[in-house]
Amino acid sequence: MSQPTVNGSALIPLPYAPNWENGINLSYTFETAQFVSEQSTEQRRPLQSRERRIMEVDYLLDGTEAQQMMYDLAHGKDKVFGVPIYPETMLVSAVVASISLRVANVLNYWNLNNYADYIFLFEPVSRLYETVELSAVSDPYIVAEYILQESFTANKTYVYPLFFGYLTTAPVLEPYTDQLYTVSLTFAEYLDGG
Repeated sequence: MSQPTVNGSALIPLPYAPNWENGINLSYTFETAQFVSEQSTEQRRPLQSRERRIMEVDYLLDGTEAQQMMYDLAHGKDKVFGVPIYPETMLVSAVVASISLRVANVLNYWNLNNYADYIFLFEPVSRLYETVELSAVSDPYIVAEYILQESFTANKTYVYPLFFGYLTTAPVLEPYTDQLYTVSLTFAEYLDGG
């Protein structure tokens, strides 16, 4: 397992479609400490087991979505956010036996195949969503650990690898039009050990 264990009641999902206009920035940081030996040579040691993902994303929300998001963010101080990795958006072409998801070229997604223990399913039109523990990935299927609780529709549902993250800056909700709002968020991945 690459992600820490998080109790389901402590996880806040983000069932909102991102605004792709400004792009989504997914970056990686790797923290090290520098040591100097008696011979004055430098050596670096890792401070964490692997790189930390940082994601900057903008959302364009209607009034109801904006109100719900601000409520979720306000209550997220002691909780962990389930952050979908939007650059690895995959369209589900079939749901098989409520546990397997058919996705084209599933092995081409780096985060899904390397550091994902959870996935996020989102159907934007119906606003249906679910966070699911990942059991296996084998082309062309993503297999969930448990049977899905919701009934997702093929070719209308997107699946994303998910990481557990925390907000690095305070969210600011700004009016975009008289009925739409924007909010920019930056999440850093929560790793065991900090």
